[in-house]
Amino acid sequence: MGDVAVSLLIFFLFSRQLDQKISSRRFAFFIFLNSLLIWFSHPAVFSIAAVGIILVIYYAQEKNKKAFFFALLNLILSGISAVLLYFFHLCPLSASKFLNNFWQDSFVPIPPNMQWFLHNWESLLENPLGLEAFPLLVFILLIGGMFFSWRHTRIFTSSLLLTLFFVFCAGVLQKYPLAERMLLFATPIFIFFLGAGIEALYSLIKEKRLAFFLTLFVAIYILYAPVGESFLRFKSPLYREHIRPSMAYIKEHFREGDLLYVYYYAEPAFLFYQPKYHLENIAYTSGSAHTENPDEYLREVDKLRSGRVWFLFTHVREVASINEEDFIINYLNQNAEKEREYRVPGTSVSLYLYELP
Repeated sequence: MGDVAVSLLIFFLFSRQLDQKISSRRFAFFIFLNSLLIWFSHPAVFSIAAVGIILVIYYAQEKNKKAFFFALLNLILSGISAVLLYFFHLCPLSASKFLNNFWQDSFVPIPPNMQWFLHNWESLLENPLGLEAFPLLVFILLIGGMFFSWRHTRIFTSSLLLTLFFVFCAGVLQKYPLAERMLLFATPIFIFFLGAGIEALYSLIKEKRLAFFLTLFVAIYILYAPVGESFLRFKSPLYREHIRPSMAYIKEHFREGDLLYVYYYAEPAFLFYQPKYHLENIAYTSGSAHTENPDEYLREVDKLRSGRVWFLFTHVREVASINEEDFIINYLNQNAEKEREYRVPGTSVSLYLYELP
């Protein structure tokens, strides 16, 4: 939500900057915010870079020396801020094997292929846009909206398209995954083009009464699914990775002499909540990622000491038709005695207790 708010703020300030007269005070505030917002939203770097470059080009074409100086200063200072952010914060993140493995299927393949584009388009419609039921209609409206918007607001549209271009380039460089919540910040851009596409449809129909009802129908048709889904999720929030109940259950039932095995993708959440549930002193071991050789998971289990061992799973991966949780649990069912199983309905977190021989 923070990414979306920052994205909206950047483009709002950009449009105000274009519409209002040049003011040193207003431009200084604009520069300050651009340099600051990057620290509150990582993907803001794409929008800020796009806006900064477009402003420099625009004022250069307008031959406005004062505005050009401010635009260039904005680009330089926000660039310095981005570099500092990278070295102090993003560089360690980009070196994380965990994050790179988690998002490896979301980077753009080299060379890009049509199969990837189609899959990514369907994924984008499903999450975060929530428009998977109408892929062809949405695609036509988006393309139409881009052309319509380009004709009427060329400078503003250029900033939106350049933002998407930068995101794609980062995906090609294997630096930014193009999937799910990582693209949430771009939803205002897609919604803007969808709105422009509906407006383009209205402008093409000469009979304005027909145009009004047709575009209203199309708008309702598109919005029905995401609005309905949002209402359901507001009533019944979705907690797929809701690990806290399992942490509370461990705290209540963990005995002295027990051991906890934490699935490798569950470890970040476990470590985050461990002190909150006063579980710092429990005996636990973390699994490793053995995606390429699943039999290594079984060897990890064989190395565990005998007695009561808990197994905590969340963010479970499926690779080559193998669900890693099922793979480990099936092996345990054949070689150990299951004493209990704990799950919270509506979540994908699993907690098991086995008596290992």
